[in-house]
Amino acid sequence: MPHSAHDSDLPRQRALDGDRRDVDSLSILTSIICLSLVGQTLNVMTLTGLALAVGILVDDATVAIENIHRNLQQGKDLLRAIVDASEQIALPALVSTLAICIVFLPIFALSGPAAALFRPLAMAVVFAMLASYFLSRTLVPTMAKYMLRSPRRTPRRRGAGSVVLPPAFSAASTSSVAVTNLLSCGRYSTGAAYWR
Repeated sequence: MPHSAHDSDLPRQRALDGDRRDVDSLSILTSIICLSLVGQTLNVMTLTGLALAVGILVDDATVAIENIHRNLQQGKDLLRAIVDASEQIALPALVSTLAICIVFLPIFALSGPAAALFRPLAMAVVFAMLASYFLSRTLVPTMAKYMLRSPRRTPRRRGAGSVVLPPAFSAASTSSVAVTNLLSCGRYSTGAAYWR
């Protein structure tokens, strides 16, 4: 089975996937530390807030990693791809993080039993979101620098209107192109001949 140029980067990609999970874990840990600094304990409401934040925490690190890969695929060297990717997503990520945090601000205006119930939840989400933003802007690019390599530039032959896939997908792409051409009566040219 022929190996592609990207097969050697699979362990590094798996390590970056682990880095994505590390950012989530560190964000939750930071949130728990901040909660304890403001006098909150781990209870049902703080854990509910952390559970709410987990899905969004994954997004921050995922967007950072995917944007680094997109910049690498554009042919940039590793350091330039990391810097450009970080610059491109810094403001949109900040805006989305602040929008999520602002949603929880009215909870701090509550009083009585409602405040005692919902303030820990709001604090858990806000602390986790701010920690996730900070870590995905600092830790993820740093780890990407040490775990990724610049892609090898290999010339590829492209036909008119062809879709170029990595060689690892050659068998699957040829069969799926054949099915697509059969169903579309050959109206779409996807360059299946490139893989034969």
